[in-house]
Amino acid sequence: MTIAKIIAVVGILAMGGVLIYGFTVGDFSGEGQQLLSMPWGIVSLVDLYVGFTATLPTHAV
Repeated sequence: MTIAKIIAVVGILAMGGVLIYGFTVGDFSGEGQQLLSMPWGIVSLVDLYVGFTATLPTHAV
């Protein structure tokens, strides 16, 4: 594995772990309203989900 792949995998695992933490401990309905009311909150959510879809496999198994 190259260093770039290792860094990418570590980043994906970290982001996944933080998301699980946020959804289980946080209150997205309350905090999400505040997040969506701020321009940088919207940018962060778009960045998050675009990043997830960009890492999906593009070939059929």
